[in-house]
Formats: sequence, structure tokens, C-alpha cells
Amino acid sequence: MRFRFGRAVVLALIALAPSACEKKETRVPVYPVSGKVLVGGKPVAGVMIVLHAADGTQPAPAKPNAKTAADGTFRLSSYDPQDGAPAGTYAVTLFWFKNNPDDDGSADRFKGKYANPEKPARTVTITAGPNELPVFELTRPDGATG
Repeated sequence: MRFRFGRAVVLALIALAPSACEKKETRVPVYPVSGKVLVGGKPVAGVMIVLHAADGTQPAPAKPNAKTAADGTFRLSSYDPQDGAPAGTYAVTLFWFKNNPDDDGSADRFKGKYANPEKPARTVTITAGPNELPVFELTRPDGATG
């Protein structure tokens, strides 16, 4: 009986060992980042902003991103809604979806004009503390504003 109990304890410890050794998510500090997007001089809703680390590494589990509200404003999210972005230099890409904000990007009203992180709409540097980005004043390839 004693042998069975000891073996059960060993087996239980072995079963628990992988979960104890799993790497826990390491969060890097993030700082509030806000901004505004204008198209043809007017604020627009539904523009997706994505930051891509300029050095090719991405400190957060996902790229910091946001979607503009009706007044064109946004607040970036990395881990939690509107928590900000890690400090660093980033290439900024923007997509403006025609109808469905969950679209794969083929419906981008900008027609990919601001979608390439190798030719970004702008490069920004996020620093410790609150960050207000300069206004993104964009145009559509067809010249329309809405």
C-alpha cells in the first residue's frame, strides 16, 4: 500500500512539472499613447492603426494597435484595452475598412497606401509617460474623403 501511495505522489508531481516549468507571460511596461486621424481634413471612424517595432523585434505579444472613434481619436492597446505601447521606435501602418472592421484588409479604403511597415505612414517613438502622437493627416488614393 505504501509503495502505491508513493508512486501516486511521484506520478502526480511528474504530471504537474510541465505546468510549473511553463514560461509565464512577461509583460514589458507600456505607456499611454493617443492620437487622431484625419482624412481630407475630416475625422473618420474605423481607421486601424498598427505599430511595428522598427528594429524588427516586437516587445509585446501583439503589435500595439487601435481603431479610431467617430471623432478620429484613438488610444493604443497592447495587452489590455487602451493600455498603451512599450517604449521604442515604431513604423506606423494604417488601414481604413470599407464596411467590416474585421475584414482581411482587401477592403482598405486607402488601397494599401499606408499598409507597408517598410514604407510607413510615419515613424514614431514611444517614451516613458503619456504620449500624444502628431495628427495623421491622410488622403485616399482616389481623393475622396468619405
